[in-house]
Amino acid sequence: MKINKMKTLTPTTAQTAPGSLSQLAEIAQQFAEQGKSREAAAAIEQIFAITAPEDERSARLRDEARQTYFACQEELARQDRLAAAQAAAELLADTQQLAGYPIRVAFEGDTDVPDGRGVRLAWEEGCGQHLVVCQHEPEELQPYDLASALLRIQTETKALLAGKSRFPSLSRQQIDDLLFLFDPHEALRFAAEGTWITVNPHPDDIALEPLRMLLGSAPWMLVEARLRQRYPVLRPAQFVSRSTAFLDGSQAREDSKEIRPTQRFRERVINAVDGLNGLYLDWLFGGVTDFGARCRDLDGFDLSQKLWQQWQSRFPAMQPGDEFALLDDYAGILGLSGRFGWKHQCQTKK
Repeated sequence: MKINKMKTLTPTTAQTAPGSLSQLAEIAQQFAEQGKSREAAAAIEQIFAITAPEDERSARLRDEARQTYFACQEELARQDRLAAAQAAAELLADTQQLAGYPIRVAFEGDTDVPDGRGVRLAWEEGCGQHLVVCQHEPEELQPYDLASALLRIQTETKALLAGKSRFPSLSRQQIDDLLFLFDPHEALRFAAEGTWITVNPHPDDIALEPLRMLLGSAPWMLVEARLRQRYPVLRPAQFVSRSTAFLDGSQAREDSKEIRPTQRFRERVINAVDGLNGLYLDWLFGGVTDFGARCRDLDGFDLSQKLWQQWQSRFPAMQPGDEFALLDDYAGILGLSGRFGWKHQCQTKK
């Protein structure tokens, strides 16, 4: 088989070409062996554009293609690092102009920054600058980290300018109520004793982790979709970063201890958001991943599908600030409506 046949196999013709799945798999493998990661990745993407019967052989070919694709994206992230860094630098300048606040870029482990990667918005933190915290290693993922955070700042700023900016607010009573919802036994024990066993999670973590996952879902989904649309040079690093994070979380879930009977609803909410993430990433990466399948047997996947349907119905027409309304939709699906409040942010920037 000649490798140049790749030029004639498009996603449209591949759906009807006999044996095209195995042909593309062979082409992809040849490109990968030649160190042509970009061409191999393109062939693999065509494999997942084919609507072919799912038999044992095709399942095996797709599984092998997924492994090759991940390796290709890692290599492309390294190859594209300088171009990706340039794109992130240009985005930083554009975001600085839009945001109206200084933007400080720091790294995990720096002594004067809080733990955790991501964005601390100036108006939420009550300070005069936005803070972006990126990972130190691997170096080739830093431009993606920065670009994702900058697009988050842009998205939040546009919501502010549209008069739709808001951020979650919880009273002490609401946190206590969430603890009772997610673990009544622990809530009653903590109320009686006023302490917690040190080997167990803090009661506030029991109460807030599902809510943090919910509140981080729609804004992150919106940012990642826009990043993939606008910055092709960052796609390999985006794939590696998001796929690694999902797989690490999936493994941690599998390794976790048995869930207490009193935390079944809590686990159902967490599983629902995990499943939403899996379905979303499968869509974001054109079906190359099969992360949704990893969550299919978890209690809560029925809710994942409802969350995903809500995203699909709203995403094409979303305007600045609509992600907050989507979070309200998600809360309703998960049975968490009214469990937290919103503070509306007035425009104070210049």
